[in-house]
Amino acid sequence: MKKTPGFVKLIFLVVGLIVGGYSLHQNLLPKVTAAHASPDKKVAQTDGSRLNIQELRTQPTTQGWIKIYLGAAPIKVTFESSRWIANRTEIRNWITTTGGTISVNPSSFVNSIASQVNIPASQDHDGRSVDTNNLTNQINETLTQGLRNRTIALVTSVIPYSNANAQAGRYSGRYIDINLSEQTLYAFDSFNLANQFLVSTGRQGYATPTGEFHIYGKDRSARMHGPGYYLPNVPYISWFLGDYSMHGTYWHHNFGHTMSHGCVNMETGAAEWIFGWADIGTPVYVHY
Repeated sequence: MKKTPGFVKLIFLVVGLIVGGYSLHQNLLPKVTAAHASPDKKVAQTDGSRLNIQELRTQPTTQGWIKIYLGAAPIKVTFESSRWIANRTEIRNWITTTGGTISVNPSSFVNSIASQVNIPASQDHDGRSVDTNNLTNQINETLTQGLRNRTIALVTSVIPYSNANAQAGRYSGRYIDINLSEQTLYAFDSFNLANQFLVSTGRQGYATPTGEFHIYGKDRSARMHGPGYYLPNVPYISWFLGDYSMHGTYWHHNFGHTMSHGCVNMETGAAEWIFGWADIGTPVYVHY
């Protein structure tokens, strides 16, 4: 066997030292896992009290959404010379978390504003009603989009004094007011008049009962019959007292005048609207 020349051994030694040093350097570097290296992995960045919303929505978390909601503070609501402000503390009171879900309910703030702005109609003066649905929707939009320091102009509607007997705000939440003297049904959401329709209630001898009731059942269609009448497929029935109900009517169009055997006759489209708008348990107030 031939001997390897000395200078060749020296070359091998130098190469070995270089390769060994490189391997040692690689072993000392931090390991990069697939999760860290993935181009889809995004880390939310903060800017003061707000998160980068676009990045957060890629991988939403409960705490992340809370930061977005709180980052919208302050939310300002204005009406004429009045102003209401929801700061971070107020907004935090709207937020509830259950397990992995988060919900926001600003109703206490909205209702407080409405109670200060609403004016009931009287016999000779129009009333005023806050559009609470509009305000709630704008607040929710502000929160979910993280629109910091937004000012919301309060939207109101006029309650004509001719509707004073409808008694806006008689109940909190949705309710139905049926005025037998006016042959008119009013659908209220607290002080907010959501809709109104001419109706036909019980004629002489078949008076529609007065009082405070509630919707206890619904039928999309049913047969109604009694002495002198037989009516198949009566549509969109909302029952509020025994056999008395609000329902669609296809056998006459004389709304605004007493016509029925005690029920509240409605144009079919109006009855369908009430059927969808008023849940089981919705109060029904019938009066003159």
